[in-house]
Amino acid sequence: ILGAGVSIAATRGARVASWEGLLHNGVERCAEIVRPKLPGDWAARVLSQVDSPDLDDRLAATGIISSKLQAMGGEYARWLHETVGSLRVKDNSVIRALQGLGVPIATTNYDGLIEEATGWSAVTWRNLAAVERVLRGDEQGVVHLHGFWQDPDTVVLDLRSYAKLLHDDCAQAFMRALRTTHTLLFVGFGAGLSDPNFHSLFAWARGVFSGKNYYRHFRLAR
Repeated sequence: ILGAGVSIAATRGARVASWEGLLHNGVERCAEIVRPKLPGDWAARVLSQVDSPDLDDRLAATGIISSKLQAMGGEYARWLHETVGSLRVKDNSVIRALQGLGVPIATTNYDGLIEEATGWSAVTWRNLAAVERVLRGDEQGVVHLHGFWQDPDTVVLDLRSYAKLLHDDCAQAFMRALRTTHTLLFVGFGAGLSDPNFHSLFAWARGVFSGKNYYRHFRLAR
């Protein structure tokens, strides 16, 4: 399962490849487009939440940003297109090395960098049949656990979209099946492993496998 660190490496540090950089860009986009309707200190207040070490503050900021952009019609989809949708691979070494492992690949990233480097197709969490085919090895694809920029309705960015994902029985069944039947290797993750989706998965696993874990799971670190 690949996190934002993989996108940052593949783009050689593109600003919007990171969650924080994307949110900073979102605040700037809101200030540019919604400016007449915003208080003068709006951007500073939301940026303070984006930069907060508290996850709840950061998720609150994502809700504000996505709500403002979605209220402007197609601006939310346009923002995704012009940020994560515009990222291009400058260094494919990490992605190609992971492809060479010959195992299913999933990601929490919204961009298409893995697809660009591998030639595989994007599969979102809403398409359970395609997810199952990739997991079983019948098709090659990249499973986007938190959505893909070309399908904005699948993008999991704020608390409302996390709630939708957490209440989707099929998506949660897939996450639990993945945890149960595979050894998970997390690559390029920092604070992202504390998000509501993984928090729910790990809490479930601790309850079900408490004291009974035989197979290990790993997080790759420098």
